[in-house]
Amino acid sequence: MTEGNDRQEKKILLDKKLEVAPTGSLGGSQIVNENGTNVSKSILMWCDVCGGKLEINDSVICKIDNKKACKDCVVYDDQKKVCIDCYKERHPLSKQEYKVLIMMARVVPKGEIHDITKISKSDIKKSVKAICSAGYMSKKFWTGEEVTDKGLEVIGCYRKIYRNDEDIAVLEGFGKVENGVR
Repeated sequence: MTEGNDRQEKKILLDKKLEVAPTGSLGGSQIVNENGTNVSKSILMWCDVCGGKLEINDSVICKIDNKKACKDCVVYDDQKKVCIDCYKERHPLSKQEYKVLIMMARVVPKGEIHDITKISKSDIKKSVKAICSAGYMSKKFWTGEEVTDKGLEVIGCYRKIYRNDEDIAVLEGFGKVENGVR
């Protein structure tokens, strides 16, 4: 053996790298050549809405802004899967308005909404006006305000948006019958 063979340069044949997939891009893996070294890249996915880790089978790409989203951060809007950020932008509804809307859907009299939610009566009136303007409720001559089909769809989507909020959970549970007792 010659001295030159003993001192052979050690060369990395395969290197590994972890990367985070950019917004709208799916994860996966690929092998690329960087400066003569093969690099195995694993591209990890995180929900662009909540930041939770995504698996390829559990992810959805928003049809509006191409964000990757987990199943908890996606709702249907006009038969398309969209992230909750885009839904809120397209169907704005404050948390207070949402509370009033779910109480109205349960046919709770406006006077009792104040007692249950602690929202002032003037703010309830403003919320009802905004909800009616958005088309989530309509005014009926004989029966007063009534939640529309569009309003029921919005309730379903916003239920997912506010799913972790304790004050909403209390209202969602209000009026439910358990073991024959209300």
